[in-house]
Amino acid sequence: MAPHALWTPAEEKALVDFLHENKSEAGDGGNFKKSTFQRAIQHISPLCTNSRTKDLKSCQNKWAMVCTSLILSN
Repeated sequence: MAPHALWTPAEEKALVDFLHENKSEAGDGGNFKKSTFQRAIQHISPLCTNSRTKDLKSCQNKWAMVCTSLILSN
C-alpha cells in the first residue's frame, strides 16, 4: 500500500480555493472530472514542500475528506 500524501494547510487551502474558483466544472454531488484535478495539481505544485508530490488520487481523496468534514460540521 502506498503511503498517504501529507498535506500542509497551505496546500489544502490552495486545493479548496482552486476547486471553489472552478466550481462550475463540478458535476452532481460536487465531484470534479479528472482534468480539473490535474489542473489543481499543477496549481498547488509550487507549494509542495515534502518529498511526496500530490497526484490525482491524493487530490480526490483530500477533496472527499474536506467535503465530509463540512457535512459533519453542519
